[in-house]
Amino acid sequence: MAYKSLFFSLVLSFASAVDLSAQGQGQVLEAPKVYATPTPALQKSVDDSLTAGRAWLKLLDQGNYGGSWETATKFIQYTLSREEWIQSMDILRKPLGSMTDRTLVDMRVAMDPPNAPQGEYMILVFDTKFSSGNTAKELLTMQEHEGVWRLYTYSLAADK
Repeated sequence: MAYKSLFFSLVLSFASAVDLSAQGQGQVLEAPKVYATPTPALQKSVDDSLTAGRAWLKLLDQGNYGGSWETATKFIQYTLSREEWIQSMDILRKPLGSMTDRTLVDMRVAMDPPNAPQGEYMILVFDTKFSSGNTAKELLTMQEHEGVWRLYTYSLAADK
């Protein structure tokens, strides 16, 4: 299971590198609060990344872990094989049961964050409830490449 700890270390490294406080090298903006009248291009990025993130989470919710790997970025695919990803999601998600409620609680734009390929990223944070009674924070980092938003990192921290 060394691959699991390596992958989640990479996820945590990226989340730390993004520096959500806007003090790092990357420009970070709070999406819902900072721009009451976003430019059309920025609003499209926000909408598209959120749609892609929710569609990706739906694959997890349906137990389609292979599909979630296939629609993720090459970063995930190079980090873990499809089989390793499926095993990791079996360990991480199955014990929680089915998703019963998910609420978007934070959303931020990151441009050219340190320690990641240059480009536009969207960080989505959800409060999620599961049929086991557990609640969790799910953090998705979405990356835009050639007009398509894909999952760059995923982490889940169960509250109980």
